[in-house]
Amino acid sequence: MPYLRVDEGDLYYHRVGEGAPLVFVNDWVLSQTYWQDVTQELSRDYCCVTYDPRGVGQSRTFQPNASYAIEAHAEDLHQVIISLRSGLVHVVGHGLGGLFAGLCLRAHPQDVQTLSLISAEAEIGASEVLDGRLKYIQTLIILRRLATVPLLRSLILRRYSLGELPVSARRALVSDFAHLNPRASWETIGTALEQRTYDEYIAGVSQANVPVLLLACGRDHLVSVESARKLFARIHRGRLVTMHGSGHFPMSEYPQKFTEILRDFLAATERSAPI
Repeated sequence: MPYLRVDEGDLYYHRVGEGAPLVFVNDWVLSQTYWQDVTQELSRDYCCVTYDPRGVGQSRTFQPNASYAIEAHAEDLHQVIISLRSGLVHVVGHGLGGLFAGLCLRAHPQDVQTLSLISAEAEIGASEVLDGRLKYIQTLIILRRLATVPLLRSLILRRYSLGELPVSARRALVSDFAHLNPRASWETIGTALEQRTYDEYIAGVSQANVPVLLLACGRDHLVSVESARKLFARIHRGRLVTMHGSGHFPMSEYPQKFTEILRDFLAATERSAPI
């Protein structure tokens, strides 16, 4: 199996295709498998790289005292990028993976040629909303071992807008949740939802001189279209696209449309056309 050595452990990764490199960064506690439909199509023209973040999927061989803070994830992304030895790369971040990508861009602007953020949040939210979110996440972590029980599985699918996904995709996502590392998942989300993290993330995205694609989803219960609009108002170069019929996982619900949007954005940047 292909592994990349990083600080404190080894990251499992998958690479397919030839051409300019695209690195895909997963949402919270999810393994890289849900990008498969998209990378299979894009690999005709690009070198597509997906990986399991530390503590997730097959990237579990980390030291007992390893850090799972958001900054560690951002540095892991940097290590993935430099391991390609290709110079600038295109980075695609989904959900919390968008924070990893934005922080990596902030710390290592020399890594990134374009940044695509899928279901990206623009603000941390009011304190009461944040408290409620943290309590809900804590409950999900505690109940993770019951994720295969039909009733709880149904609740998870409904909460994360997964009901419209293909059956195979739903099973894979629920399996990721059922096998999550409690300390890794809590430390990651806890540090991600700190105000300082969002300040650095917003600075990385808004101050960078790279083209940015923001993809919002009209049926996303987790991140609103309005959040994407707020973030779009702060960037220098880029485009905002809304998939009105999609939930939180457009790459799984509508892989062909998702691929078309991403391919069109990348082609526009490569020919220096208006974004």
